[in-house]
This record gives sequence, structure tokens and C-alpha cells, in this order.
Amino acid sequence: MKSELIEDTYDIINCIKEDPRYKRLIELEDSILDLYKDEIDDFNSAKEKYYEALKYGKYHPSLSDYEKELSKKKALLYNKDLVKEYNRLYREIQNEIDKIINKIKSSVSKAFYGGNHECKK
Repeated sequence: MKSELIEDTYDIINCIKEDPRYKRLIELEDSILDLYKDEIDDFNSAKEKYYEALKYGKYHPSLSDYEKELSKKKALLYNKDLVKEYNRLYREIQNEIDKIINKIKSSVSKAFYGGNHECKK
């Protein structure tokens, strides 16, 4: 039974990887990393500064400035057409994966808690 579950899991993974949206997502990731390296670096740097200052909360004198800078860098990066497409596809694929997980959880719950199992608590 365990090996069947593992095989089924790999089948699901392969189906996801064969989806044209997934393939496009991988292409976009490579393009984004190549085309927007500077923007990504700027965003990550701003994020690090903000989260470091956030540890001190409102007592950090530059927190507000870091927050504004992070927001600016994020908008600059996330408003790129390729990044928008990437995020849209990512959400679509994640929603599909969530549906699969919910079906599995539902079937396991019905099978386990609805049947006569010795492991019931």
C-alpha cells in the first residue's frame, strides 16, 4: 500500500510538471532571474534592512524610511509584466495543488474516521 501511495504521488507530480502552465512558470523564473537581477537584488536588500529594523519596532529611527523603500522596490519589481505573469501562474498552480491536497485529506478522513479502525481514539 505504501509503495502505491508513493507511485501515485509521483504520478501527480509528473502531471503537474507536464502542465503547460508549469513549464511556462519555469521559463519565466529563468527569464526573471536573468532580466531583473538588479531589481531582485535591490528588493532583497530593502527587505533585509526593513526586517532588521522591524526587530526594534517603532523605536528604530529609520523603520518608516525602510518600509517606504521596501514598498517602492517591491512595486518596481512586481509591476514587471513577466513577474505579473509568473505570480498569476504560480497562484493557479498552487490552487490546483491545494484542491488535490483537500481531496486527499477528505478521502483519508472519510476512510479513517468513517470506518472501523483499531487506531481510533
